Amino acid sequence: MRRLFNRLKSIDTRHRRIAFGMIQVAVFLAFGRGIGAVKEMAFAWRFGVGPAIDAYAFLFAAVSYPLGLLLIVYTTAFIPLARKYSTAEKSSFKSELFGISLLAALPVAFIAFFALNRLLHWSLIGLSVETVEFGSAVIWIIVLLVIPGVMNALFSSWILDRGRHGNTLLESIPSLCILITVFLFPADSIMPLAIATLIGFTLQSLLLGGLVWRSGDTSGIALSFHSPLWGPFLRTAIIVLASQGLLTIVQVTDPFFAAASGGTGSVATLSYANRFLALLIGIGGTAINRAAISVFSDVHATEPGRLQQIVRRWLVVLFIGGVFAVALGWIAAPYLIRFFFERGAFTPDDTAIVSELFRTGLPQLPFHFAALLIYTELASRGAYRPIIIATAFAVGAKLALNALLLPSMGLHGIPAASVVMQILLLLGLVLGRGAFRSRAI
Repeated sequence: MRRLFNRLKSIDTRHRRIAFGMIQVAVFLAFGRGIGAVKEMAFAWRFGVGPAIDAYAFLFAAVSYPLGLLLIVYTTAFIPLARKYSTAEKSSFKSELFGISLLAALPVAFIAFFALNRLLHWSLIGLSVETVEFGSAVIWIIVLLVIPGVMNALFSSWILDRGRHGNTLLESIPSLCILITVFLFPADSIMPLAIATLIGFTLQSLLLGGLVWRSGDTSGIALSFHSPLWGPFLRTAIIVLASQGLLTIVQVTDPFFAAASGGTGSVATLSYANRFLALLIGIGGTAINRAAISVFSDVHATEPGRLQQIVRRWLVVLFIGGVFAVALGWIAAPYLIRFFFERGAFTPDDTAIVSELFRTGLPQLPFHFAALLIYTELASRGAYRPIIIATAFAVGAKLALNALLLPSMGLHGIPAASVVMQILLLLGLVLGRGAFRSRAI
């Protein structure tokens, strides 16, 4: 034991920071995803794959897309930039960013209401009449998630900048509120689900704000653009937004393709498979990004020559770990789906369908983990051009494959296209990393 302890102490500090950060984030995520998995079990028991849960899954996916994108933009644009300015300059910028973000959230929520209402009634999407009716009743509540969601993204990026990960633990609060609601209210309406989701997001925002206030990370709210950080922050944010917008948009287009495949419950069926797969993708991918972004930014600012070596070692570790995760998930898929979902309105036939969809998407794990690590490295260096090029190519291929594979493979064509997308993304980032090694935007 002493020998093992001494060996761990001899490991490079940067490797220890990444490893311990991944472990901490993974533990917090496992807790949150565990609550989320129980929530999915409750969904399956209460709603099955009917039009009510179709409407909730569709609207929530459409709103959570920009909120998840915003967290990535805040984190990726702010953390590397923060290493280049003084504490006073950073604090002033945070106050202004706080005020502008809060002010912008209000009109965005207003616009989201009309946009989602049009999407819900758009005949090309192919939602059933019952699904549209359920969605129309709660759309005004769902769009209000934008306001606390923006604050959650902002506060989380500030916490991650300090090398802390308490925000990850608090991400389980909305799922916990929804879970309680599922057991308390009947399945004839999704209004309680929508209200519980809003309460959960708001509570999460308040607790994150408390963590930020206790750490002294902001001096208040300022509605101005006086900070010198605005220029480089906005330039970086636009680039990150363009690349991540292309990649994250898959989360929205996949339900559209599922709805177009025909059959009531197709969106919910794909959602069950994707959300279960997210237990692996979320824990692994999020742990990689959140643990590595601050370390890579520090190393690039102080010892840029060491960054390549650190990335190479972790690239091997993460790809091999992803392969093991695929093998384990493939074997355990039907048993896990049955345990988590098969009860109430969720039948054994539903278990078989969701299990096969889950298996179809599993091979993307090692490629996703490796691509995310290289993405984080490039972002810490400010080399966004290869990110944009690789992402545009991979997402374009994904959308084309969705359309091509759906007629012949049905719903299985959607996760199969995701696997190809991750392979192409990794290949593009690796090639771009070499071609643009000495260049940065």
